[in-house]
Amino acid sequence: MYNLNDYGDMLADPIRMDPYAYALKTAVTPQSIVLDIGTSIGIHALLACKFGARKVYAIEPNDVINLAKQVAAANGYADRIEFIQDISTNVTLPELADVIVSDLRGTLPLYGQHIPAIADARRRFLAPNGVLIPQKDSLWVSVVEAPMNYQNLLKPWHNPYGFNMEPARRIILNQWQHDDTDLIRSHHLLTAPTNWTTLDYRIITNPDVDAEITQVITRDGVAHGLLI
Repeated sequence: MYNLNDYGDMLADPIRMDPYAYALKTAVTPQSIVLDIGTSIGIHALLACKFGARKVYAIEPNDVINLAKQVAAANGYADRIEFIQDISTNVTLPELADVIVSDLRGTLPLYGQHIPAIADARRRFLAPNGVLIPQKDSLWVSVVEAPMNYQNLLKPWHNPYGFNMEPARRIILNQWQHDDTDLIRSHHLLTAPTNWTTLDYRIITNPDVDAEITQVITRDGVAHGLLI
């Protein structure tokens, strides 16, 4: 669950927001019906209205949708945005959308119900020749030497009060983590980043990824994990 500060961080991230704004400006026309899945504070719905959308359906399961309604009203778009508090797979719309915009990735595009939600929306909501934003995501991977991240991960499991926590330690070292990538820089990489797979939302149906890559270690070091 995101808090308001998290939404603010997303709004302030031009690498995240500028491509969305550009894509919406390119795709939206005065006749467009737009569906915004995971609207959160409503920024994509607002942008769609700014660029001329005739109608926007904004879906969000969390209570932040109530604040999004106030923001829409404050900007004069309350009459053009219909907010729906639910998950998109539970929703039925009265018309098809010319543009579907979503930001459901979370930490990674494989996270949670992102891909099933997009596949369902594409099948049930997208008009013929409609546009998905985004259309694709590429996942890149590199082997990394990240001792500080590694030690921070292990610290809670190092003999607390003299107890052996090896069973928990084995699990924590063999599952994915939403780590602090601010601590990882290019000099931590032991391999050049490689494209693991590309997720094409125009055709994707399966949330699982199975792809092989080969990477060459470029320097001496200790491999602590994979950065995706």
